[in-house]
Amino acid sequence: MRRPERTTTMKTALLALAALLAAAAPALGQAETSLEKCQKETNKRTAKHEATLVKTFAKCFQKVSKELIKDNEADVSGAAKACASQLRKILNSETPTKTLEAKTVGKIEKRCEPALNPHTANQVLSTTPVGVAQGIEAQNLDAWCIHFGGDGNLDDVDEWIDCQMRAAECDARLEVGTQFPRLLEWLPLLQTEILALGTEQKFLDAAQVLADLENALDGNDDLAMDLSCGPGITDCGNGVVDVDEQCDGANLDGESCASLGFANGGDLECLGNCAFDLTSCFSGTFPKTGQTASYKAEDDGDLEIGPPFAYTDNGDGTITDSNTGFMWEKRGDDGGMHDIDLTFSWTDAFNVHIQRMNFTCDDFESMPGFAGNLALMQACTTDADCGGIGNGLCGHAGYQDWRVPNRHELQSLVNIGTFTPAISAEFNDNCVLGCNVKDCSCTVDPPHWTSTTNAGGTSQAWVVIFEHGITEPQGKTITRHVRAVRGP
Repeated sequence: MRRPERTTTMKTALLALAALLAAAAPALGQAETSLEKCQKETNKRTAKHEATLVKTFAKCFQKVSKELIKDNEADVSGAAKACASQLRKILNSETPTKTLEAKTVGKIEKRCEPALNPHTANQVLSTTPVGVAQGIEAQNLDAWCIHFGGDGNLDDVDEWIDCQMRAAECDARLEVGTQFPRLLEWLPLLQTEILALGTEQKFLDAAQVLADLENALDGNDDLAMDLSCGPGITDCGNGVVDVDEQCDGANLDGESCASLGFANGGDLECLGNCAFDLTSCFSGTFPKTGQTASYKAEDDGDLEIGPPFAYTDNGDGTITDSNTGFMWEKRGDDGGMHDIDLTFSWTDAFNVHIQRMNFTCDDFESMPGFAGNLALMQACTTDADCGGIGNGLCGHAGYQDWRVPNRHELQSLVNIGTFTPAISAEFNDNCVLGCNVKDCSCTVDPPHWTSTTNAGGTSQAWVVIFEHGITEPQGKTITRHVRAVRGP
């Protein structure tokens, strides 16, 4: 016979287990009857995020105001370091999880992200949610979210959260703009001083935050503050290309795939948010390899498949490839920022060379007394910062969207019909000591970085070795050459 006390103990354990399972049922997939907690959390967190953004910007701009207005200083160098520290809270490329936005989104997701909660995406988004008494029906905001970068179709919870975050950012910018009416005058000054602090990522991030703010507050570059955003900034759908619209319906504002730099054209269309749809534009095709000798019927030299190389020297230190639409940096041998002998680690290819390409006054090497002195480089964010320096343009040849090419892009320059270097003459012509990129074009044989990481060992990135045009992965800490590209 079973002992009574043991039976009681087992019954108690079973009852306790049943209670535990019942309590855990929502976490195991049972739907919530209401998503009110999610919605309340979202409203609370986005409001707090907006207020924190305003406070963060204000701490910086109050220091700028004190220097320029109260102390009547000529620059804002005293505020630069403190501002960089404040703005680090908004953009932190090295540790993105530490930003204000990341922390806010994390707290919202704890209540709203379906993967973390007992509800489905449909119960958050659908206008007729099934399984909950009070769904959020977020898809009713489809059209409204277009004004904050949406595509007109809220099809996942992250898009809904992102829409609300962008709206909070918008309101924060407007409040900061009204607090500091001279902000458009201050922003370029502050960007210059922060970039002068060095090339550490925290300073580059801070300058980017200021550039984004300037663009948002003066999107049409008329030097007047645009104190509006969200619904009302444009009338998307009226067939007229308003301020901050790229297109509207059938009205493409005279643009085409070709005019936007897509060498092979295509069909340019307009999205529902009045932005260009480039998916049917064609960037072009890679040219033939350059091999003309044939060693077997139907080999590469026999067929010569593809268009011929087609390069144009633009006379400003750049070369355009009309096959692919890419614009390439020329290299010289004058000791400047485009010097043939400069090498960088993979990280510095981005953080040093590309930053110089985008935020240095162009052609400073032509200034009297240059003689290979890189200390004469002048940081900039707009052309206004470059008066009397070089050709007065900010960014190489006046562009600020230079980048490290990926593996396929850099390989498109390889001309197998020659070697040491395996590249067309436009990239290796009249290269003599002291020549400037406007007068010569240089390429060396050793490896050049691409932006492509080796999947088989992420401490390595792919390089192109122009001696014979081969590629291989190499350690990212090694210093290698860089040739920047932009477009199409």
